[in-house]
Formats: sequence, C-alpha cells, structure tokens
Amino acid sequence: LKEGRKRIAVQCKKYGKPVGNAAVSAIYAGAKHYGAKQAWVVAPEGFTKGAVELAKSTGVRLMGRKGIDGLLRDA
Repeated sequence: LKEGRKRIAVQCKKYGKPVGNAAVSAIYAGAKHYGAKQAWVVAPEGFTKGAVELAKSTGVRLMGRKGIDGLLRDA
C-alpha cells in the first residue's frame, strides 16, 4: 500500500488454517527491502503462536478475521 511517501508492505493469506511464522518472516524482510515503514499480514483464519511471537518481536502487524471485519465496517 502506498499513500504519498508512506509505504506499507501487506501480505494476504487465504489459508484454511492459521498462518505460521514463515509469512511474518517474509513480509518483514520484504518491508525492509522495499523501504516500507510498516508490515502487515492479513489472514482470516488467524495465526499460530509462533507467528504471533515473531510478529511481536519484529513489529509486524497481524490482522485476522476481526480486524478485517472492522476495516470493512469502517469503509
């Protein structure tokens, strides 16, 4: 996502189960490479404990079904 000079790296996952830490690692690295100020992983089925822990230590934002629904209501 890009708004003016602000960039947010976003990775969307439509898996049938919670997303693991590989997605968090990938978006974190991609955000650094492209100079994005934020990194998000969006996954309706949620995240594994490992993904949540890695996201906390790297500053990656995780958005599950509740977060997605909230964005849609605010739109």
